[in-house]
Amino acid sequence: MELFRYRNLALGCLGFISGLFLSYYLGTIFSIIFLALSLASLLTLVIIYLIKKKRSVLDLIIKYAPLCFLIALSMAISIFVFGSDDKKQEYYGQDLEIVATIKEEKYEKPYEGKYIIEINKIGEKDIKLKAILVVPNGYLNVNDKFSTRAMLSPLEEIEGAYSQAYLEKRIFTYLEAEECTILEVGDDKEDIFSRLNSFLSMQYENNLNEETSALFSSLLLGNDHLLDQGVRRDFSRIGISHVLALSGLHITLITTLLGLGLRITKMPRILKGIIMIFAIAFFVALTGFSMSAVRAGLMMCIFWSLSLFGFSTDTLTSLFLSVTLILIFQPYAIFSVSLQLSFLALLGCIVSSKFIRRAKIGRWVRNKILRYITYTLVASLFVMGFTMPVLWYSFGSISLITPLSNLIFVPVFTCFIYFAPFLLALINVPYISNIFIFVAEKSTEILLNIIEKIASIRGIVVPIYNTVQIIGIIAIIAVLAFVMIVKRKHLLKTFALISIGVLLLVGGSLSNFIVKSNNSYVSAKSDGKNDYIILEAQNRVAIADISTTSTGKNSIPISLMDSLGYTEIDSYIVFDYSHLTDKYLEKILKWYIVRELYLPAPESEKEIEVFEKIKEITNGQVTKIKFLPSELRVIGYKLDINESDTLARSEKRAVSLGIEKNGIELAYFGSATYELFDYYTAKKSKTADIAIFGSYGPTYKQEYSYEMDYLDVAIYFGESYDFARDEMKNATRGKEFVNPKEHIRIKIDSP
Repeated sequence: MELFRYRNLALGCLGFISGLFLSYYLGTIFSIIFLALSLASLLTLVIIYLIKKKRSVLDLIIKYAPLCFLIALSMAISIFVFGSDDKKQEYYGQDLEIVATIKEEKYEKPYEGKYIIEINKIGEKDIKLKAILVVPNGYLNVNDKFSTRAMLSPLEEIEGAYSQAYLEKRIFTYLEAEECTILEVGDDKEDIFSRLNSFLSMQYENNLNEETSALFSSLLLGNDHLLDQGVRRDFSRIGISHVLALSGLHITLITTLLGLGLRITKMPRILKGIIMIFAIAFFVALTGFSMSAVRAGLMMCIFWSLSLFGFSTDTLTSLFLSVTLILIFQPYAIFSVSLQLSFLALLGCIVSSKFIRRAKIGRWVRNKILRYITYTLVASLFVMGFTMPVLWYSFGSISLITPLSNLIFVPVFTCFIYFAPFLLALINVPYISNIFIFVAEKSTEILLNIIEKIASIRGIVVPIYNTVQIIGIIAIIAVLAFVMIVKRKHLLKTFALISIGVLLLVGGSLSNFIVKSNNSYVSAKSDGKNDYIILEAQNRVAIADISTTSTGKNSIPISLMDSLGYTEIDSYIVFDYSHLTDKYLEKILKWYIVRELYLPAPESEKEIEVFEKIKEITNGQVTKIKFLPSELRVIGYKLDINESDTLARSEKRAVSLGIEKNGIELAYFGSATYELFDYYTAKKSKTADIAIFGSYGPTYKQEYSYEMDYLDVAIYFGESYDFARDEMKNATRGKEFVNPKEHIRIKIDSP
């Protein structure tokens, strides 16, 4: 491979990383076979050399020994680490006595607590197993040791797509417990690095306004959790989330500032290098050992270590070696999105640099400013191409303006990062600090406002789920890999190939846009707690949250949005305040661009309090709050809303929804809405074409006359499906009786 020429260690590390990743999905048998093949290959070369004593064979051993050894090492790690985790399955589905320790608090609410725990004992058997624990009335502290009785379940059954986020922490298991008995109260004191991080972060917080302190604490100390969700959403939408991740830019800052200080001393060169390595390690520990910071810190330490002993340094080898060292000691880190993006982004930078040199772009562009713009755009495109598979798999979308955003905002945030330590050092100095604080707050306000305005533009984020788009992505990645391999004389051929990949990607997005422009769909979806009706038309989406019963466990329909392939919501309709207790609506408003929010007029003091909070959240955003009328039009759909709050059994408000578009009428019957169901079956039995029943739809009242032969399709949520299967199957002429656990679209283009 051209890029790996004379870099035997880098090629071996690539084999290690690839082998470790594949072995997790292909299983233990695959690992054993490749372990045997790798060792056999290496042993064969050694035997041939011992027999023939030829220099050419020795060269082969030197060239391929790192590759064979590191692939064998990756297979051995996968057998002993990944293979051992299969034993957890024997505990699933059993009611068990568990002793565990709280390792991390995810959240605590009045009605629920969620924690990461380490199970120490199951029954009488000692075991070490991480899990997610959910308990009512969260009251546990980090390092508390407790006992409980619960049933273990696979995490993917509960968390769905989000279970992937826990994989890097080696968490596969989920349990719910009614109560926990504290055995030992833990010492929840922070370590020295966490305390120092908190102290420095507090200096920002005590002297700067909330937005500015959160931004600078994130940029310098890695505390991006302090940033508002809306700010993080905006950074993601315009493609500059990477500036919030601690990486090589921050490590370069440390080495530059420290290097300037050490330059005036007369210390020996080796001592300076040792101080630099310790400073890098200290900074990585201070910022919480994030994967991107560890990778960048290891790379820089490898560079300094080699230079101290007079060895030549190589960026590519340092990159692969640093990631390999991380994975040797923490194999599950290979599933860390942070590490994946950090690794692929830097690899893209290295390849783009090689491409720029070999294509001799500097000879074509003489002007320094134009050359900088050209280099930045080329590097951004390569980074975008290399990180695209991770973005596609983890987030399902890409920002089309990423190269332009990098060109504009990366230099700005570089200045912010270099300004941050000076601001921290002078923030308590009288008079002088006022100037720095004013500059920091004003520049942050202007910058975040600009980013927010750009992020609210329609169409800058493209969802990736179209087959043509995926083929385009594969073509682009193949070309980028080709650039790493080909010789200079063949380099120009890559332009045509990458153009085809880009055309496929753009063409797939365009075709998807055209199809959605000409079609309308109604979807039914339930997450087990809430029911949703989704309306699609003209590349717009409206979501009606039909839930009217407070469960205290409502979830955000992010997976719902991912499956739809939309990155913003035109209208979000909420029919009742009663289930907004966990502020899930706040999270939706801050994570998505919501153009219109419909709410009932608040009546009680509690509803007024929630309404005022929502107004506060949407202040300054693109969201317009509107009161919910009895008849509503959203994206071309007519919604006829019928409510009833006199239900004797549920004592809750119930909602049914009539939906009409293009001559097709649908009826939604929410939970416990048997009175409204009677209304529809009696008064509108000849109008609706499709009926959708809520989780508990008609199950409370079973003396229906079943005069529903007008229906073409009947869809049932949850328990309604079981009832319908037994009692109502013959009541319609429609042949489609569905329990919509998966996303289902009903096309309604024509009557």
